[in-house]
Amino acid sequence: MQQVNGSVPLFIELKSRFSKDLGLALKVAEELSSYSGPVATMSFDPHLVAAMQKWVPWVTNGIVAEYFVNDGKKPDMSWFRRLVLSNFLHWPRTKPDFVSFNIRDFPSRPIAFIQRFKKVPVICWTVKSSEQAKKAYKYCDQITFEGFDPE
Repeated sequence: MQQVNGSVPLFIELKSRFSKDLGLALKVAEELSSYSGPVATMSFDPHLVAAMQKWVPWVTNGIVAEYFVNDGKKPDMSWFRRLVLSNFLHWPRTKPDFVSFNIRDFPSRPIAFIQRFKKVPVICWTVKSSEQAKKAYKYCDQITFEGFDPE
């Protein structure tokens, strides 16, 4: 972070194995405690998002999400975890400043619920074509794109 020194915004995604190990979040929070540049963090893991909200509440913290359906594509994930993540049952604990959904999930009930009742910005990932961008602009506030110019 010393190299950047606030000259560009940082967007930090915290990866996890959903093990409830908060070591990474603690290290990032320690680094951010003395950082004054524009920064946001995000994670799929509600435990990490809740920790960041607690430790660095002045930082914009978000949850990365997917609308999990029982399609067998996440065999390593229990039905209960899919239920909690897909329906944002973690919300009272995480209180994310934004939600970032997979582009394939637009439109869906969870996204409509977030937009109508929680009123936080909704971002989508990863938009890889102009066709996907048209869909994204219709349903969300911002896009994460790759491999093309979205203009």
